[in-house]
Amino acid sequence: MSAGGFILTMLVVAAVTHVVVILRFPYLVMRIVRRVAKYPVNELFHMPPTTAESRAVVRPSPDLLYSACLYDVSERALRIRATLPGSYWSISFFANNTDNFFVMNDAEIAGREAEFVLVGRGKAKPAGPGTAVEAQSDRGVILIRMLVERPEAIPDLIAVQKLAYAERLPA
Repeated sequence: MSAGGFILTMLVVAAVTHVVVILRFPYLVMRIVRRVAKYPVNELFHMPPTTAESRAVVRPSPDLLYSACLYDVSERALRIRATLPGSYWSISFFANNTDNFFVMNDAEIAGREAEFVLVGRGKAKPAGPGTAVEAQSDRGVILIRMLVERPEAIPDLIAVQKLAYAERLPA
């Protein structure tokens, strides 16, 4: 094989590999998250304050408390309710390919209660309260973050964190 043919072959292999990795890697990441997390699907779980050993969230911030939910809305919608602390609060919804398709923070919510209804793609929101969020995939992850402004506020923030929950709605 000539040097030009070898280089051309390597460029084609590199291009194909690049495209495959770009298209498939996000799904692999979410598959690993689901396998490693070992938390029930459609239930909000609250992580303890971040320490140097924390790795449940990639590159966790010690200034945040995290709650998360592995969701599956293939059959039924999911309601997420939370009480907002006096500090920063946000909720983010991630599709099965890691795309962040919805985010809202405390500055966008009137009052101290937040309620969301996550429905499958193309499905109608069930009757009742809550901001409708259409999932971009049947499975994914919801992440809630609360700012820890002072270490001594952590016990109060944990109490607020534990008020948040997710529940599957009737079919």
